[in-house]
Amino acid sequence: MFKFWFFAIGWLLLVVPLGAQEAPEEKVEVEKHKTGHYRVEMPGAWAMTYMRAANDYGSKLDPDKLRRASSGELKWLVDKAGAVSFEVHVPDSYQPGKPHGVIAYISASPKGKFPYAKILGDHNLIAVSANNSGNETGTLFRHTYAVQAIEMIAERYDVDRDRIYVSGTSGGGRAASQVMLMNSDTFTGGVPLIGANPCIPMRNAASTDKKSQKTTYYNAPGMWKKPNRKMLTQAAELGRYVFMTGEKDFNRANVKAVFEGYQKAGFAQVHYIEQPGLAHRNPSAELFGKAIDLLDAPLHQAAEANYAMAKKKQESEKLGEAMSLYLKAAMHGKEAEWSS
Repeated sequence: MFKFWFFAIGWLLLVVPLGAQEAPEEKVEVEKHKTGHYRVEMPGAWAMTYMRAANDYGSKLDPDKLRRASSGELKWLVDKAGAVSFEVHVPDSYQPGKPHGVIAYISASPKGKFPYAKILGDHNLIAVSANNSGNETGTLFRHTYAVQAIEMIAERYDVDRDRIYVSGTSGGGRAASQVMLMNSDTFTGGVPLIGANPCIPMRNAASTDKKSQKTTYYNAPGMWKKPNRKMLTQAAELGRYVFMTGEKDFNRANVKAVFEGYQKAGFAQVHYIEQPGLAHRNPSAELFGKAIDLLDAPLHQAAEANYAMAKKKQESEKLGEAMSLYLKAAMHGKEAEWSS
């Protein structure tokens, strides 16, 4: 079963870059610092981001499109579903000058609804998700939309670049588990939900047959065919990752095995959360909030050191460096007296 699945995915990745259509140039209106829930329309996927993803997956690239994308002549590529739209959720906690983290969400369905919008304000997070980016959409488009979503938000808001996360449900969780490593220069962490893929070679992964519930463990080659070693090292040393599943989820063995694979691969900050009694559904908002707390914890721990270093920089009259450190300490100081 696994061999067939892996072959099918590999074939899809090979042909999608050649079939991607060009979208006409179109100016996207930018409205800054807007709060609440709203939608942003775009002509398609950023061509250069798409090409980078295709290269990482080991897909065959169209030389002419690659040349034109590199030069900036070709900006957009469009999926068979056509133009893409993004659902944006900005909590009332956001204010200009008060940077928020951003979480890109990859849905399993065509609707890009983020399931945890109510807790965003508690965590100073903005959420963004693409419509028409469900399991029926090509892997490269889903991947590109997640990266594109972050930069789209960064154009419109003051963002905390230390808190750029990606998440997704089921097949979207599998996609998120790939994006968070392949683009660790953008994403500082990720929360795959009830689905995860071994992005790099791992000593163990798992596949469970839905009918027999028999779980097969295997050595996984990984989806990242041409890894950037510097980026991979950065992810292993600095990235923060939480894998979430349910006790009765048919993907439980798969998610747990990928988590254990990260541990064996030497990733420094990786966690696992399993919700008792949960089948193949989104974990509770409470547990998702705990996952965000785990992603943020190292930043809170570093805030005190940043504050102390800022004071030294100020005393040395290195005011620019001091201000940068003060800002980072204030953003991540949580309940420290000096962070208010």
